[in-house]
Amino acid sequence: MRKAQNEFPVTDKADRGNHGIGMVNIKSTAQKYQGTMDFKVNGRVFILSVMMKNERREEDGLRSDR
Repeated sequence: MRKAQNEFPVTDKADRGNHGIGMVNIKSTAQKYQGTMDFKVNGRVFILSVMMKNERREEDGLRSDR
């Protein structure tokens, strides 16, 4: 059983028992990697933004030009 949460919009799908955990998973994953998640709802338009920290290391064979 999932715990109730008020932070995110509630799904309008008929089978609510199998929907509505995606936003919680996205936020949890973003936070795990020192990132953030934000969303906006404007009528029927939903905008989700996820920002993640970029930790490229030269020993990984990746080089950042910044």
